[in-house]
Amino acid sequence: MHFDVPGPDDLADIRGLMMITMDPPRHTALRALINKGFTPRQVAKLNGRIADMARDLVDRVIEKGQCDFVNDVAGALSSYLIAELLGIPLEDGYRLYELTEITNSGVVGDHNPRATEAGTQMFAYAAELAARKRAKPGDDIATSLAHAEVDGQRLTDIEFILFFVLLLVAGGDTTRNLVAGGMCALIEHPEERAKLEADPSLLPTAIEEMLRYVSPVNVFVRTATKDTELRGCA
Repeated sequence: MHFDVPGPDDLADIRGLMMITMDPPRHTALRALINKGFTPRQVAKLNGRIADMARDLVDRVIEKGQCDFVNDVAGALSSYLIAELLGIPLEDGYRLYELTEITNSGVVGDHNPRATEAGTQMFAYAAELAARKRAKPGDDIATSLAHAEVDGQRLTDIEFILFFVLLLVAGGDTTRNLVAGGMCALIEHPEERAKLEADPSLLPTAIEEMLRYVSPVNVFVRTATKDTELRGCA
């Protein structure tokens, strides 16, 4: 099976094809493909597995005696979870996380060859994964995407690849930012940390407050489709 993997000159031009930059009805149709994998019931099934991964990562840190919490715990945990959802090896998930960090360090293109190479590697991995999941389906989101149809049409190779990259980047970065930023907030506010330690039942509310206080995504642009006025500014 042949896959048209974008080359370095193409990567900067195709991000506009990602679901995150689309409008309905195409956005709605693509989002529906993975909604079933993120329902409260489906996510609840992962609770035990997530707890095991978190314990393993903390155990590794304890043995070292020190760590870079952002990468060694928050980043690793988010990458492992995405790998679990996509049905790929955990270590592949961490390597892909490292590649997203490189691509996020600058604009893909001639001015940043390292970011371009990292992006190319991610696209190549996604293309190979699509072929593998179509040949040998599993119970994971990557398989669902590889076999999904929108308006009677299978996702194209590039649509699958962009979906995969979006899950890696958007899913990994937001979770990493929340876990790391939330830990930082607890360190800076020891009295709140003490409350949480004394009463773990407060955790669900604490998570919601961390989402508000930390704001895992703090810059995201929107393009107006018509002339408008916002707080007196046209």
